[in-house]
Amino acid sequence: MEKEAETFKEMYIKSRSHFPKEETILLKSGREILIDQIYIYYTYITTVVGDPVWCSTDIRSRLKSSILDKFPYFQPLYIFDEGLTVLPSYTCVAEVTSLTPINPKNHVSFLHICWFTNDIGKPIPPMIKDILDGIVWETWAKDGLL
Repeated sequence: MEKEAETFKEMYIKSRSHFPKEETILLKSGREILIDQIYIYYTYITTVVGDPVWCSTDIRSRLKSSILDKFPYFQPLYIFDEGLTVLPSYTCVAEVTSLTPINPKNHVSFLHICWFTNDIGKPIPPMIKDILDGIVWETWAKDGLL
């Protein structure tokens, strides 16, 4: 009897212990970033059948609201989209924190980022670093308390 292959649908990690201190992300700006949690799911999980271009357009149009429906506290949310006609297979959403706040009266600053990939076997920290190095942290992130 053949063993059925498992199909990846989603993965949710909520713990800094999965991302040790050695994997702290150091941005070009000098800001250190910690990964607090990550959610990875199959981009087309809600799609039964259809033209890939139309499906990608439809997914993009409801992406932010679908993420915030599942995780209402994932704000602020920056969506990194390379504008490909057909979206890659996997959608990744991560909560990242800097122990350096934007306003010194606060304790930390944080941001949620979303991106797409076809390769979930790649290390996550370099992918996040590439995205964050391309934006101004102070423009997108929000301060908070510990």
